[in-house]
Amino acid sequence: FVGKTWTHSYTHVMIGSNQVYQRKLTARVAAYEEVRVPAGKFWAYRVEAENAWVGHGVADETYWYAPEVGFVVKYYSREFNWDYELVRFSR
Repeated sequence: FVGKTWTHSYTHVMIGSNQVYQRKLTARVAAYEEVRVPAGKFWAYRVEAENAWVGHGVADETYWYAPEVGFVVKYYSREFNWDYELVRFSR
């Protein structure tokens, strides 16, 4: 629901190396809005998150979770300038 907040701590292992990082995600459901992606239009919860690399800084991320799909249909990371969108979906 809009306004919900939560935190989650986890371990991130970098693929292809022995580097292990502790991370802490702090998230808030900011809105329920219509989002357009190549797979179509969906009503989705926009989740704004700070994904902290403990001792290394914070990654700002936004997720759009569509209950109809049961998954994230769009994702954006300002840290890495990554933008992912759902391309195909069938019911």
